[in-house]
Amino acid sequence: MLVRFRTAARRRGLILEILRQLGHWPTLPDEPDDLAELDRLIGAGPRASVALTHFDQVAAHPQYGIDLFAALRYLMMDAHKLVLLVQFRTPFLGLLPRDHPLSEIDIKTVELRGAQ
Repeated sequence: MLVRFRTAARRRGLILEILRQLGHWPTLPDEPDDLAELDRLIGAGPRASVALTHFDQVAAHPQYGIDLFAALRYLMMDAHKLVLLVQFRTPFLGLLPRDHPLSEIDIKTVELRGAQ
């Protein structure tokens, strides 16, 4: 499922877009309970695959908070319920601070070069 960062300026919008792309249409509770609902819905089903495009824009959205990325990290690495494909045009190591939860993920980087 494809999620564009441009269409999800707020954390709530990003979580709703991810869940909608996976076929869920929840009434999302306010923060911080929104992450529990994300975990519940993704955790209850089969492994989900999500592609996040324009991920280099994440730096412009500090309102997402570290807890959102920690939740995504948990769903990928511990629960094994989420496969995340991330597209960006900036070197990944320059996107996030070293202490960011996504910085600890075992990243497999594949550079795809197409027509520019």
